[in-house]
Amino acid sequence: LIRLGFKQFVMNINNRKIITGIGQFSGVPDELLGGLYRSIDKLEKIGLDGVRKELADNDIPEDAINRLLNLLSIEGQNRAVLATLRDQLSDYPIALEGIGELEEIIGYMESLDISEEYYSVKFAMVRGLDYYTGTIYETVVETPQIGSITGGGRFDDLVGMFTNHSQPAVGTSIGIERIIDVMEELDMFPPSVGKTSAQVLMTIFDESLASESLKIANMLRQGGLNTALYFGTARLGNQIGYAGTKAIPYVVILGPDELEADEVTIRNLLLRTQQTVKRAEAVGLIKRWMAD
Repeated sequence: LIRLGFKQFVMNINNRKIITGIGQFSGVPDELLGGLYRSIDKLEKIGLDGVRKELADNDIPEDAINRLLNLLSIEGQNRAVLATLRDQLSDYPIALEGIGELEEIIGYMESLDISEEYYSVKFAMVRGLDYYTGTIYETVVETPQIGSITGGGRFDDLVGMFTNHSQPAVGTSIGIERIIDVMEELDMFPPSVGKTSAQVLMTIFDESLASESLKIANMLRQGGLNTALYFGTARLGNQIGYAGTKAIPYVVILGPDELEADEVTIRNLLLRTQQTVKRAEAVGLIKRWMAD
């Protein structure tokens, strides 16, 4: 994300075992835990008051709601937050196990010199609890409000549902479309996006000349020129226009006249000129143009 140019993003991390412990701590009956988890997962959207109302609407007892919201209100540096939670949930082994796992992960983040501004312990972050068994995480951006752009977690039993042997695993999904949407909205794409590394575009005049065009493209590549081949037989003007949109400076054209004379026409889009030369001279001409 940093290499893409993101500056304001946070990887929220939590642990399924902590959420289980919070449910036990709050005193919510097991049959109501699903509603509790769905409600606290909405904390960022509806706030503490909204979570309180939704929990009450789901018949969660008021004393359980108060105990839960007190935990969700804990704020501070990541290790301090976990220390406070460890003290609050000291009677719940499953929660302590999850806290220990997050402390271990934070230790690794510190060893990797990842700035704490990029990750945060969030007890209200739930994700899909049906198969996650340990640490869970998702990345959010402050602007625009688009939801998570990456996410995943630890699952111990999911693989075993599809194979003869169960294997613990950790997975991550990357929301490519959301990342692109954010980058477009924040104008993060560099001016070079859409260009290619190609120096030359080899056109295809028509299907009957495709084989010869392939030979010339291969010759240009062997001559040390990064050469793209136009796929298809669009009008020649469209192929030249394509080279322009991709910032390919040189276009090689092989038509019936050039084929008969063992020549190619090379168009220089930078100088807006073109020259017809023997095939064997094409690489040299383009390299001279590049040198100039």
